[in-house]
Amino acid sequence: MSEHIDNQDLLSSGGHRWLWETAPVSEKVLGTVGLRGNWSMAMGSGGVSGRIEGQLRVTAGSVGACTAALKALEAAIEALAASGSENAWEDDLGRSGTRLVVRGYLRAGPAQVYDGGLTMWQQYVIPIRENSGRITA
Repeated sequence: MSEHIDNQDLLSSGGHRWLWETAPVSEKVLGTVGLRGNWSMAMGSGGVSGRIEGQLRVTAGSVGACTAALKALEAAIEALAASGSENAWEDDLGRSGTRLVVRGYLRAGPAQVYDGGLTMWQQYVIPIRENSGRITA
């Protein structure tokens, strides 16, 4: 399958990129070694946070239809965030996972209007988290 969140193609209308933070690794201290050292074991990583930055682009035959199309895309992303559900996903580089939570939808400035209102662009940031901590390439 191509890029998606919860089998929905929400981001293909404009350019964007998925940015992942480094996964933290938790350790459990099991004992001491010498005067200053610790003997520890890596317990695995928790979730991995990141964000999607980009822009939504819609084109329609009228100003009203263009505005409605942009609002529909934004509403679908906001609904994923409001649900708090874990979703299957694949990013723009083919990496994937099964427990992605969309944590919000933030507009990055006002919508830009072109072609007399028949084309609109909205820049955004979508905070995300892969709860499993595993991102498959």
